[in-house]
Order: sequence, then C-alpha cells, then structure tokens
Amino acid sequence: MYNQLAEEYRWMNTGAWAMPKPEDCPCHGSGWCLSDLDTWHRCPVHVGGLHPDEWEVYMDALEWWEEEKKKPVLKAHPRHIGGEPSNRPGPWHKDNPDDVPF
Repeated sequence: MYNQLAEEYRWMNTGAWAMPKPEDCPCHGSGWCLSDLDTWHRCPVHVGGLHPDEWEVYMDALEWWEEEKKKPVLKAHPRHIGGEPSNRPGPWHKDNPDDVPF
C-alpha cells in the first residue's frame, strides 16, 4: 500500500499529468493541482500562480487591511499641534482636576 502511494506521489511531482490547455489540465490553469493524496503539486505548464495555502493567507491579509482602513486615524493631541508642546498641563497632569478617582 505504501509503495503505491509513494509511486503516485512521485508521479504527480513529475508533472507528467499536465496538459497545454487550461480547461483540460488538472490544475485548470491555476498552476497547482490537488492530488488524490491531498497534496499540492506545481503544474509545469501553467506556472506562476500562488500556492493555494498562500492564497488563503493573502486573502486574509487583504481582508484585515480593508478593515484597518475603515478605522479612524489616530490624530495628534491638540497640545502638540503646531510644533513644540505648550507648557500648560495636559488632561493627564496631576494639577488638572477631573472626575477620575486615581
């Protein structure tokens, strides 16, 4: 049994299964073929595509970036706008009264 699986794996790695036309090729023009062994093999004819696992990571990163772009941008504190910070105490200063008990 192991020898048959190993032989099939080696055969898939040769790329002998590749076809010139994308519609006839097991990779369907994507550059990668998923074998019956549940392993990915690069197509020697249709090269250049991202590995399917990398594609998922890329799409997750793209989705994360789109969400990050929607978040508000952190703006500078008014005290620091226009160059040097002023000498007046900011909202965190001990002499500034507020309703925070600590």
